[in-house]
Amino acid sequence: MIFFEDKDGLCCRPADEITSITPAFPHRLRIETGDGLLGYCYQAHPVQFSGPCPESFDPQHLRRLETSGKGLLLTLASGQKLAVAPARVEGLRHFLQLDRYQPQPESLTRLFLREYPFEIARAPAPVLQAHFPSPRHLIAALLWQTLERIRTGLGPYGDDHPGYFYKPLYATLERAGFLTQQFSKSAAQELFQRVLSRMVRDDRLFDYRDLGFVDHFAHQREIGSIRPDILLVIERDCLTQAGIAAARQCGISWVVTAGIARVITVEFFCAALHQVYRGPVLVVDYGDFDPGGWLNGRVFVQHLDRYDTPCPKGPHYLVRPELYTQEEIDLFSRPLSSKDGRVEEWLAESGGIAGQARGIHADWLHPAERVHQALQNLLRQLPFRGGE
Repeated sequence: MIFFEDKDGLCCRPADEITSITPAFPHRLRIETGDGLLGYCYQAHPVQFSGPCPESFDPQHLRRLETSGKGLLLTLASGQKLAVAPARVEGLRHFLQLDRYQPQPESLTRLFLREYPFEIARAPAPVLQAHFPSPRHLIAALLWQTLERIRTGLGPYGDDHPGYFYKPLYATLERAGFLTQQFSKSAAQELFQRVLSRMVRDDRLFDYRDLGFVDHFAHQREIGSIRPDILLVIERDCLTQAGIAAARQCGISWVVTAGIARVITVEFFCAALHQVYRGPVLVVDYGDFDPGGWLNGRVFVQHLDRYDTPCPKGPHYLVRPELYTQEEIDLFSRPLSSKDGRVEEWLAESGGIAGQARGIHADWLHPAERVHQALQNLLRQLPFRGGE
């Protein structure tokens, strides 16, 4: 008996009913049966049952196992369903050797990512409607097939978020009948962003470069001429001029996130950095003195770790109340909303302004020479060997 997972969960077949076992991405085996079932597993070694079955059925007739509360629900080859009481589950699992079975991660089974024998982007409407019950399933499947196309030399589709949406996704969603007044083009774009972001950022199934996306972010970064391992993260576009000037004067790297750092920005930054340096980095965040500004630095550091670029001491923050005059504090600082759930934690970490939950925008630290001086002083206080 060989156990594997199909679109409906954990199932099994006698070895003589398996028609093919082939390698599949990522590092798993694709199982096909004579009755058309398709599934995946990590090891396809047949289970040899020893001793009598603890339940009243022939284990060779078992076809599917499902959880039912704390018990199990078994489906036999005849279609008969048997309930296993919670107290008997452990004994049955041990008999079936399920304690040795390595299940696939939820990232692969959630939408049952698989190969298809046709190009999804060119499939006719009836085929799309037969295979994909929702736009979410279709988007995920198309992304997954794009990886397969690239691995087999067929090439990518669009090379960035907008390009991919228009080729191949938009026309495919429309042909499948998913675009309606209730599910508009803008809703489809938003869903595409969410599905792709989850597969890349949360599930870590692939990177944007794996999907064929190209680097459109070179103008938003520069690798330092003296200390590429020290990085100034510039939170907003309006801080760019002062931030870039300060970073260049110090010979360090810089990157503009234009809001909370995105995975794709960090991915291409790390690819550029790794051409000249690999190792730990020091990150200085140049953003507002408030919860949102500090969040950007933390998120950027989290993304760095994904791309083998550790920042062991976490982000340091350039903008602090002591850089402003008392007059600037009185005029330009602002109270932070108690409705923002991040304020209390940020206040405990940062100290706020004179112990109060007040923030101040980085824009008020001007002229640009003040930013350069503040960066110089901070770097003197932060001895960092990194790539020295």
